[in-house]
Amino acid sequence: MLVPTAPLIHKCGSTNFLFRPTPAHCLSDVEMWRLKYQPRLPKSLKGEVAWHAGASSQCRQRRDIPVIQDRFPNTYGLPLVELSQGSTAVEEKQLRVGIVFCGRQTPGAHNVICGLHKAVTGLNGAVLGFVGGTKGLLAGQVADIAPHLSTYLNTGGMDLLGRTVDKLDPSDTPKVLEVAHQFNLSALVLVGSSRTQSNAARLAEALHAVPGAPVIIGVPTGIDGALHGGGVEASIGFDSACHMYSQLVGNTSTDAASAIQLSQIETERLLADLVETELKQRKQAGLSSAKFNPVCSFMGYQARGAMPSNFDCDLAYTLGFTAAHLAAHKLNGYLAVATGLKAPTEEWAVGGLPLPSLLVLEEDRHSSPQIPSSRIDLGGKLHRALRSGTTCDARPAVLTIKDDPGYLQRMGRVQQQLAEVREACKPGCPAPLLEIAAQSLATLSDVFGMYHGQMK
Repeated sequence: MLVPTAPLIHKCGSTNFLFRPTPAHCLSDVEMWRLKYQPRLPKSLKGEVAWHAGASSQCRQRRDIPVIQDRFPNTYGLPLVELSQGSTAVEEKQLRVGIVFCGRQTPGAHNVICGLHKAVTGLNGAVLGFVGGTKGLLAGQVADIAPHLSTYLNTGGMDLLGRTVDKLDPSDTPKVLEVAHQFNLSALVLVGSSRTQSNAARLAEALHAVPGAPVIIGVPTGIDGALHGGGVEASIGFDSACHMYSQLVGNTSTDAASAIQLSQIETERLLADLVETELKQRKQAGLSSAKFNPVCSFMGYQARGAMPSNFDCDLAYTLGFTAAHLAAHKLNGYLAVATGLKAPTEEWAVGGLPLPSLLVLEEDRHSSPQIPSSRIDLGGKLHRALRSGTTCDARPAVLTIKDDPGYLQRMGRVQQQLAEVREACKPGCPAPLLEIAAQSLATLSDVFGMYHGQMK
C-alpha cells in the first residue's frame, strides 16, 4: 500500500499532531467495496426531527441519589429525551460541533463522524475534528474533516483523527472552555466508553451554567461492550468484535482439525523466546545491554481495527445523527442512545439519556461517581443458561465449535441474507420480486417443517 502524505496541521504550543488522511487511491479493493454500503437510519431521523421530554431520570442505585444529586445539581434529574419525526424549533442557529475520539479504538467510530457531519450540515452547521484525542482537544488541534469522510465510511479504528488518552480531569475544564470559545463551538461530542462518559458527565455539569459554553454530548463505543445497561442497549463496536473473535476462533479450530501439531505452535511466542535467549547470551558476552520486553498480540488489536459489521455501521451512523440533533436543541449532558436494536434499523427508537443517570458511587463513598464498566457477567443468568445447554426460554443453545467450526460464520451470513430480503421486500417493491420471495420462503418453510418433524 502506498504511504499517504499530508502536511502537519497547524502547530499549537509545543505539540505536533499528524493529520494524514488516507487518500482513495491507497484503499484496497475490499475497502473500496465496503464504502458502497450505505448505513441505514431509523424513521425517526428522516426529515425534520422533533424532541420530546419524558420522565425525569435518576441514578442507578437509590442509595447514591443524595450524593450524586449534590455533586451534579445542574444536570441530575434531567428528563429522558426521545427524537421523532416532526418539527421543533432548533435552539442553536449557528451550529458548530467539535468531535473528539477519547476512548479506545473501535470499529464504526468513523461512521459516528459521518452521521454527525451529514446531520449537522443538513442543519446548515459545521463539524470540526480534534486531531490527537483529548490532548489534541486541549491543544486546540482541529482539522477540516469534510473532504476525507468519503474514504472513511464503514472503516475500523480511529485513524482519521486518532486518540491519545481517555481521560479529562476537572482541572482541564477551563482549557476546554477556552478552546470552545476559540473555535466558537456550540457543542462538543465525546466518543468513548465508560471512563470517557464519566468525564463527559462531569464536564457537562461544570459547563452547564457557564454563558456561551458548549453543550456536551456523549456517544458510547467499545469492543468489550463495557458501557451497556441502564438504558444503553449496545455500544458501537461490540457486535463487530464478536464477529471478529468468532472468525478467529473458527479459523483456529479449522486449522487444528487440519494439522493438529502445527496448530499447537505459538509462532510469535516462539520468536520472542528465541530473541530473549539470544540477547541473554550477548549480554553475558558483553556484546549488548539491550532490554527486551516482548508483548505478543492479543485479539483486541484485530477487533479494534476490523471492518465494522452492518449493525455497527448503522448504529454508529444513527448515533452520530442523534448527537447532532441533541446538540441542535442545546441538550447538555446527554448520551446519544438507540433502543429496540433487535428490530430492523428503521424501527429503532433514538434519543438522549442523561449522563448522571448512569453514575454510581464506589464503596468508599468519597471518590468521584463513575459510570461502571459492565463487562460480560460469567456468573449471570444468560451465561449459566448457556452452560447448562438452554437459553432463558429453554431452547437448545449448545454450540460446539470443535465439531462445527463454520457455524458462527454461517449464522452471520444467514442473518445478513435475511436482512437483505427484508430490505428488498418493503411496501412498494415490484410485484414479481414479492412473488419470488413469497414462493422461496414458502419452500424454505416446508423444508423447516420436514426437518422439525424428523427431530421429534
